[in-house]
Amino acid sequence: MNLRQGRIGRQEALCAAAIAAGASAVFTTDTNALYARGNSAYLSTPLSALLSLGAFLLVVRTMQRRDNKNLWELLSDGLGPVFGRVAALICTAVLLFAAAGLLSRFSLMLGRFVFPDASEWQILAYLAAAAFVPAWLGLEGIGRTSRLFVWLLLIAVLGALLLAAYNYQPHRLAPFLGDGLGNMAELSVRDTALFFPALMGLLVVTRGVHGVTAAKRAGYGAGIAAGVLSSLCQICLGMTYSYHDLAQMHSPMYRLTMNFRSGGYYPRLDLLLMMGWTLSGTLGAGFYTYAAALLFAEAFQQEDIRPAVAAFTAAVGGTAMLMHVETDFTKALGDIVSRYGWLAATVPALLAAALAARKGKREGKAGEDE
Repeated sequence: MNLRQGRIGRQEALCAAAIAAGASAVFTTDTNALYARGNSAYLSTPLSALLSLGAFLLVVRTMQRRDNKNLWELLSDGLGPVFGRVAALICTAVLLFAAAGLLSRFSLMLGRFVFPDASEWQILAYLAAAAFVPAWLGLEGIGRTSRLFVWLLLIAVLGALLLAAYNYQPHRLAPFLGDGLGNMAELSVRDTALFFPALMGLLVVTRGVHGVTAAKRAGYGAGIAAGVLSSLCQICLGMTYSYHDLAQMHSPMYRLTMNFRSGGYYPRLDLLLMMGWTLSGTLGAGFYTYAAALLFAEAFQQEDIRPAVAAFTAAVGGTAMLMHVETDFTKALGDIVSRYGWLAATVPALLAAALAARKGKREGKAGEDE
Protein backbone atom coordinates (compact mmCIF):
# COMPACT_ATOMS: atom_id res chain seq x y z
CA MET A 1 0.00 0.00 0.00
CA ASN A 2 1.13 3.53 -0.73
CA LEU A 3 -0.69 5.74 1.77
CA ARG A 4 2.41 7.84 2.56
CA GLN A 5 1.79 8.17 6.26
CA GLY A 6 5.18 7.34 7.67
CA ARG A 7 5.69 8.49 11.23
CA ILE A 8 5.99 11.96 12.73
CA GLY A 9 6.33 13.15 16.30
CA ARG A 10 3.91 15.13 18.42
CA GLN A 11 5.58 18.46 17.66
CA GLU A 12 5.24 17.94 13.91
CA ALA A 13 1.61 16.85 14.25
CA LEU A 14 0.82 19.81 16.52
CA CYS A 15 2.43 22.28 14.11
CA ALA A 16 0.64 20.89 11.06
CA ALA A 17 -2.79 21.04 12.72
CA ALA A 18 -2.14 24.41 14.38
CA ILE A 19 -1.06 26.01 11.10
CA ALA A 20 -4.13 24.67 9.29
CA ALA A 21 -6.57 25.70 12.02
CA GLY A 22 -4.87 29.05 12.64
CA ALA A 23 -4.77 29.98 8.95
CA SER A 24 -8.44 29.07 8.53
CA ALA A 25 -9.53 30.99 11.64
CA VAL A 26 -7.46 34.11 10.93
CA PHE A 27 -7.82 34.44 7.17
CA THR A 28 -11.01 32.69 6.00
CA THR A 29 -13.61 34.19 8.32
CA ASP A 30 -16.85 35.48 6.83
CA THR A 31 -16.28 39.11 7.82
CA ASN A 32 -19.72 40.26 6.71
CA ALA A 33 -21.46 37.78 9.01
CA LEU A 34 -18.90 38.17 11.79
CA TYR A 35 -19.13 41.95 12.11
CA ALA A 36 -22.52 42.76 10.60
CA ARG A 37 -24.23 43.55 13.92
CA GLY A 38 -21.29 44.42 16.15
CA ASN A 39 -17.92 43.04 17.14
CA SER A 40 -17.87 40.16 19.58
CA ALA A 41 -15.41 38.17 17.48
CA TYR A 42 -12.63 38.56 20.05
CA LEU A 43 -14.87 36.59 22.45
CA SER A 44 -16.69 34.26 20.05
CA THR A 45 -13.47 33.10 18.37
CA PRO A 46 -11.88 31.52 21.48
CA LEU A 47 -15.28 30.04 22.34
CA SER A 48 -15.35 28.43 18.89
CA ALA A 49 -11.92 26.94 19.54
CA LEU A 50 -13.08 25.59 22.92
CA LEU A 51 -16.23 24.07 21.41
CA SER A 52 -14.15 22.42 18.69
CA LEU A 53 -11.76 21.05 21.30
CA GLY A 54 -14.69 19.74 23.33
CA ALA A 55 -16.11 17.91 20.31
CA PHE A 56 -12.64 16.60 19.44
CA LEU A 57 -12.07 15.23 22.95
CA LEU A 58 -15.49 13.55 22.99
CA VAL A 59 -14.67 11.77 19.75
CA VAL A 60 -11.22 10.78 20.98
CA ARG A 61 -12.66 9.36 24.20
CA THR A 62 -14.94 7.05 22.25
CA MET A 63 -12.12 6.04 19.91
CA GLN A 64 -10.01 5.04 22.91
CA ARG A 65 -12.84 3.08 24.53
CA ARG A 66 -13.70 1.29 21.31
CA ASP A 67 -10.08 0.76 20.23
CA ASN A 68 -10.65 2.62 16.96
CA LYS A 69 -7.27 3.34 15.38
CA ASN A 70 -8.44 6.24 13.19
CA LEU A 71 -11.52 8.20 12.15
CA TRP A 72 -12.57 5.71 9.49
CA GLU A 73 -12.66 2.88 12.04
CA LEU A 74 -14.86 5.03 14.29
CA LEU A 75 -17.25 5.90 11.44
CA SER A 76 -17.61 2.27 10.38
CA ASP A 77 -17.90 1.12 14.00
CA GLY A 78 -20.61 3.60 14.91
CA LEU A 79 -22.54 3.89 11.64
CA GLY A 80 -21.79 0.62 9.86
CA PRO A 81 -19.95 0.16 6.56
CA VAL A 82 -22.58 1.79 4.33
CA PHE A 83 -23.51 4.85 6.36
CA GLY A 84 -19.93 5.02 7.56
CA ARG A 85 -18.81 5.58 3.97
CA VAL A 86 -21.48 8.26 3.53
CA ALA A 87 -20.15 9.99 6.65
CA ALA A 88 -16.60 9.59 5.35
CA LEU A 89 -17.60 11.33 2.11
CA ILE A 90 -19.10 14.21 4.11
CA CYS A 91 -15.92 14.53 6.19
CA THR A 92 -13.85 14.39 3.01
CA ALA A 93 -15.92 17.19 1.50
CA VAL A 94 -15.49 19.28 4.67
CA LEU A 95 -11.70 18.89 4.54
CA LEU A 96 -11.58 19.78 0.84
CA PHE A 97 -13.81 22.79 1.36
CA ALA A 98 -11.51 24.00 4.15
CA ALA A 99 -8.56 23.69 1.76
CA ALA A 100 -10.47 25.53 -0.97
CA GLY A 101 -11.34 28.31 1.45
CA LEU A 102 -7.66 28.91 2.19
CA LEU A 103 -6.63 28.96 -1.47
CA SER A 104 -9.57 31.17 -2.42
CA ARG A 105 -8.85 33.78 0.26
CA PHE A 106 -5.11 33.94 -0.41
CA SER A 107 -5.59 34.11 -4.18
CA LEU A 108 -8.01 36.98 -3.58
CA MET A 109 -5.52 38.86 -1.40
CA LEU A 110 -2.64 38.27 -3.78
CA GLY A 111 -4.73 39.31 -6.79
CA ARG A 112 -6.06 42.47 -5.16
CA PHE A 113 -2.95 43.74 -3.39
CA VAL A 114 0.19 42.11 -4.83
CA PHE A 115 -0.41 40.96 -8.42
CA PRO A 116 -3.28 43.13 -9.71
CA ASP A 117 -2.41 42.42 -13.36
CA ALA A 118 -2.61 38.64 -12.95
CA SER A 119 -5.88 36.80 -13.41
CA GLU A 120 -7.35 34.85 -10.53
CA TRP A 121 -6.98 31.46 -12.20
CA GLN A 122 -3.26 32.04 -12.74
CA ILE A 123 -2.69 32.79 -9.06
CA LEU A 124 -4.85 29.84 -8.05
CA ALA A 125 -2.87 27.54 -10.33
CA TYR A 126 0.33 28.43 -8.48
CA LEU A 127 -1.26 28.11 -5.05
CA ALA A 128 -2.90 24.77 -5.91
CA ALA A 129 0.45 23.46 -7.11
CA ALA A 130 2.10 24.65 -3.89
CA ALA A 131 -0.55 22.84 -1.85
CA PHE A 132 -0.30 19.72 -4.01
CA VAL A 133 3.40 19.16 -3.30
CA PRO A 134 3.15 18.56 0.48
CA ALA A 135 -0.06 16.55 0.04
CA TRP A 136 1.69 14.36 -2.53
CA LEU A 137 4.75 13.89 -0.30
CA GLY A 138 2.52 12.68 2.52
CA LEU A 139 2.27 13.16 6.24
CA GLU A 140 6.00 13.16 6.94
CA GLY A 141 6.59 15.93 4.41
CA ILE A 142 3.71 18.01 5.79
CA GLY A 143 4.68 17.52 9.42
CA ARG A 144 8.37 18.25 9.06
CA THR A 145 7.80 21.26 6.81
CA SER A 146 5.29 22.63 9.30
CA ARG A 147 7.71 22.13 12.18
CA LEU A 148 10.45 23.88 10.21
CA PHE A 149 8.42 26.97 9.30
CA VAL A 150 6.08 27.36 12.27
CA TRP A 151 8.20 30.04 13.97
CA LEU A 152 8.52 32.01 10.75
CA LEU A 153 4.77 31.93 10.28
CA LEU A 154 4.19 32.94 13.89
CA ILE A 155 6.54 35.90 13.47
CA ALA A 156 4.73 36.92 10.27
CA VAL A 157 1.43 37.18 12.15
CA LEU A 158 2.64 38.60 15.45
CA GLY A 159 4.98 40.99 13.65
CA ALA A 160 2.06 42.55 11.80
CA LEU A 161 0.12 42.95 15.05
CA LEU A 162 3.07 44.56 16.84
CA LEU A 163 3.89 46.98 14.04
CA ALA A 164 0.28 48.16 13.92
CA ALA A 165 0.08 48.65 17.70
CA TYR A 166 0.46 52.44 17.52
CA ASN A 167 -3.00 52.66 15.99
CA TYR A 168 -4.89 50.58 18.56
CA GLN A 169 -7.80 52.26 20.35
CA PRO A 170 -9.76 50.04 22.79
CA HIS A 171 -12.92 52.16 22.41
CA ARG A 172 -13.30 50.83 18.85
CA LEU A 173 -14.31 47.47 20.31
CA ALA A 174 -17.59 49.00 21.43
CA PRO A 175 -20.27 47.76 21.65
CA PHE A 176 -18.29 45.18 23.60
CA LEU A 177 -20.69 42.26 23.18
CA GLY A 178 -21.76 42.96 19.63
CA ASP A 179 -25.54 42.86 19.62
CA GLY A 180 -25.76 40.57 22.65
CA LEU A 181 -24.94 37.17 24.03
CA GLY A 182 -27.26 35.41 21.58
CA ASN A 183 -25.37 36.60 18.53
CA MET A 184 -22.05 35.79 20.17
CA ALA A 185 -23.21 32.26 20.97
CA GLU A 186 -24.43 31.79 17.39
CA LEU A 187 -21.09 32.94 15.98
CA SER A 188 -19.23 30.68 18.41
CA VAL A 189 -21.09 27.62 17.15
CA ARG A 190 -20.88 28.59 13.46
CA ASP A 191 -17.16 29.22 13.54
CA THR A 192 -16.34 25.77 14.88
CA ALA A 193 -16.20 24.97 11.16
CA LEU A 194 -12.93 26.95 11.07
CA PHE A 195 -11.22 24.94 13.81
CA PHE A 196 -12.66 21.45 13.79
CA PRO A 197 -11.51 20.29 10.29
CA ALA A 198 -7.84 20.50 11.35
CA LEU A 199 -8.55 18.48 14.49
CA MET A 200 -10.55 16.01 12.41
CA GLY A 201 -7.55 15.73 10.10
CA LEU A 202 -5.47 14.57 13.08
CA LEU A 203 -8.01 11.82 13.76
CA VAL A 204 -7.62 10.66 10.16
CA VAL A 205 -3.82 10.37 10.39
CA THR A 206 -3.56 8.84 13.87
CA ARG A 207 -1.47 5.90 12.67
CA GLY A 208 1.17 8.32 11.43
CA VAL A 209 1.32 10.26 14.70
CA HIS A 210 1.78 7.17 16.93
CA GLY A 211 -1.81 6.53 17.88
CA VAL A 212 -4.97 8.14 19.17
CA THR A 213 -3.45 9.29 22.47
CA ALA A 214 -0.63 11.12 20.70
CA ALA A 215 -3.15 12.66 18.29
CA LYS A 216 -5.21 13.80 21.28
CA ARG A 217 -2.23 15.60 22.81
CA ALA A 218 -1.29 17.20 19.50
CA GLY A 219 -4.89 18.28 18.86
CA TYR A 220 -5.21 19.73 22.33
CA GLY A 221 -2.13 21.90 21.82
CA ALA A 222 -3.09 22.84 18.26
CA GLY A 223 -6.60 23.87 19.25
CA ILE A 224 -5.37 26.08 22.09
CA ALA A 225 -2.62 27.64 19.95
CA ALA A 226 -4.97 28.40 17.06
CA GLY A 227 -7.64 29.75 19.41
CA VAL A 228 -5.24 32.08 21.22
CA LEU A 229 -3.65 33.37 18.01
CA SER A 230 -6.95 34.00 16.22
CA SER A 231 -8.44 35.67 19.30
CA LEU A 232 -5.41 37.95 19.56
CA CYS A 233 -5.82 38.90 15.90
CA GLN A 234 -9.49 39.68 16.45
CA ILE A 235 -8.70 41.90 19.45
CA CYS A 236 -6.10 43.84 17.46
CA LEU A 237 -8.39 44.20 14.44
CA GLY A 238 -11.21 45.37 16.69
CA MET A 239 -8.97 48.04 18.23
CA THR A 240 -7.92 49.23 14.76
CA TYR A 241 -11.24 49.40 12.91
CA SER A 242 -14.87 49.78 13.89
CA TYR A 243 -17.15 46.85 13.20
CA HIS A 244 -18.79 48.87 10.39
CA ASP A 245 -15.43 49.02 8.59
CA LEU A 246 -14.52 45.39 9.33
CA ALA A 247 -17.80 44.15 7.86
CA GLN A 248 -16.79 45.66 4.50
CA MET A 249 -13.27 44.13 4.42
CA HIS A 250 -12.61 40.73 2.88
CA SER A 251 -8.95 40.80 4.08
CA PRO A 252 -8.75 42.78 7.34
CA MET A 253 -5.34 41.39 8.28
CA TYR A 254 -3.79 42.81 5.13
CA ARG A 255 -5.56 46.11 5.68
CA LEU A 256 -3.85 46.16 9.05
CA THR A 257 -0.43 46.05 7.38
CA MET A 258 -1.32 48.97 5.11
CA ASN A 259 -1.23 51.24 8.18
CA PHE A 260 2.55 50.94 8.44
CA ARG A 261 3.71 50.00 4.96
CA SER A 262 4.43 53.50 3.60
CA GLY A 263 7.89 55.01 4.10
CA GLY A 264 9.82 54.84 7.35
CA TYR A 265 11.69 51.71 8.25
CA TYR A 266 9.08 49.34 6.79
CA PRO A 267 8.87 49.91 3.03
CA ARG A 268 6.56 47.25 1.58
CA LEU A 269 7.02 44.96 4.57
CA ASP A 270 3.42 44.01 3.92
CA LEU A 271 4.59 41.96 0.91
CA LEU A 272 7.03 39.95 3.04
CA LEU A 273 4.34 39.30 5.62
CA MET A 274 1.94 38.26 2.87
CA MET A 275 4.40 35.66 1.62
CA GLY A 276 4.62 34.18 5.10
CA TRP A 277 0.84 34.09 5.43
CA THR A 278 0.52 32.48 2.01
CA LEU A 279 2.93 29.75 3.09
CA SER A 280 0.66 28.99 6.03
CA GLY A 281 -2.30 28.81 3.65
CA THR A 282 -0.66 26.38 1.24
CA LEU A 283 0.65 24.18 4.07
CA GLY A 284 -2.80 24.13 5.66
CA ALA A 285 -4.44 23.31 2.33
CA GLY A 286 -1.90 20.54 1.78
CA PHE A 287 -2.70 19.04 5.20
CA TYR A 288 -6.45 19.16 4.55
CA THR A 289 -6.05 17.63 1.08
CA TYR A 290 -3.83 14.81 2.32
CA ALA A 291 -6.20 14.00 5.21
CA ALA A 292 -9.16 13.96 2.81
CA ALA A 293 -7.35 11.67 0.39
CA LEU A 294 -6.29 9.31 3.19
CA LEU A 295 -9.82 9.10 4.62
CA PHE A 296 -11.22 8.41 1.15
CA ALA A 297 -8.58 5.76 0.45
CA GLU A 298 -9.27 3.94 3.71
CA ALA A 299 -13.05 4.15 3.41
CA PHE A 300 -13.06 2.80 -0.16
CA GLN A 301 -10.10 0.43 0.22
CA GLN A 302 -7.76 2.25 -2.15
CA GLU A 303 -4.19 1.01 -1.91
CA ASP A 304 -2.58 4.10 -3.47
CA ILE A 305 -3.31 7.59 -2.21
CA ARG A 306 -1.77 9.44 -5.14
CA PRO A 307 -4.77 9.37 -7.52
CA ALA A 308 -6.99 10.78 -4.76
CA VAL A 309 -4.46 13.51 -3.95
CA ALA A 310 -4.26 14.56 -7.61
CA ALA A 311 -8.04 14.50 -8.11
CA PHE A 312 -8.76 16.30 -4.85
CA THR A 313 -6.19 19.01 -5.56
CA ALA A 314 -7.96 19.71 -8.85
CA ALA A 315 -11.32 19.74 -7.03
CA VAL A 316 -9.94 22.14 -4.41
CA GLY A 317 -8.65 24.49 -7.12
CA GLY A 318 -11.96 24.40 -8.97
CA THR A 319 -13.95 25.04 -5.79
CA ALA A 320 -11.65 27.91 -4.85
CA MET A 321 -12.19 29.44 -8.29
CA LEU A 322 -15.95 29.02 -7.92
CA MET A 323 -15.79 31.01 -4.68
CA HIS A 324 -14.69 34.04 -6.73
CA VAL A 325 -17.77 33.87 -8.97
CA GLU A 326 -20.37 36.34 -7.75
CA THR A 327 -23.85 35.22 -8.79
CA ASP A 328 -27.08 34.90 -6.86
CA PHE A 329 -26.57 31.13 -6.72
CA THR A 330 -23.00 31.25 -5.40
CA LYS A 331 -23.93 33.93 -2.85
CA ALA A 332 -26.85 31.85 -1.60
CA LEU A 333 -24.65 28.75 -1.47
CA GLY A 334 -21.95 30.63 0.40
CA ASP A 335 -24.49 31.87 2.93
CA ILE A 336 -25.73 28.31 3.51
CA VAL A 337 -22.18 27.04 4.02
CA SER A 338 -21.39 29.92 6.38
CA ARG A 339 -24.51 29.25 8.47
CA TYR A 340 -24.62 25.47 8.50
CA GLY A 341 -21.14 24.28 7.57
CA TRP A 342 -20.43 23.51 11.22
CA LEU A 343 -23.08 20.77 11.09
CA ALA A 344 -21.30 18.97 8.25
CA ALA A 345 -17.97 19.41 10.04
CA THR A 346 -18.98 18.06 13.45
CA VAL A 347 -22.12 15.92 13.24
CA PRO A 348 -20.75 12.85 11.36
CA ALA A 349 -17.91 12.26 13.83
CA LEU A 350 -20.02 13.09 16.90
CA LEU A 351 -22.92 10.91 15.75
CA ALA A 352 -20.59 7.99 15.05
CA ALA A 353 -18.96 8.49 18.44
CA ALA A 354 -22.33 8.58 20.23
CA LEU A 355 -23.55 5.39 18.53
CA ALA A 356 -20.24 3.60 19.05
CA ALA A 357 -20.16 4.61 22.73
CA ARG A 358 -23.51 2.86 23.28
CA LYS A 359 -21.80 -0.43 22.51
CA GLY A 360 -19.60 -0.01 25.57
CA LYS A 361 -15.92 -0.61 25.99
CA ARG A 362 -14.41 -3.07 23.54
CA GLU A 363 -12.89 -6.08 25.20
CA GLY A 364 -9.20 -6.80 24.89
CA LYS A 365 -7.02 -3.84 23.83
CA ALA A 366 -9.48 -1.03 24.30
CA GLY A 367 -7.78 2.29 24.82
CA GLU A 368 -4.37 1.12 23.59
CA ASP A 369 -2.60 2.69 20.67
CA GLU A 370 -0.37 1.13 18.11
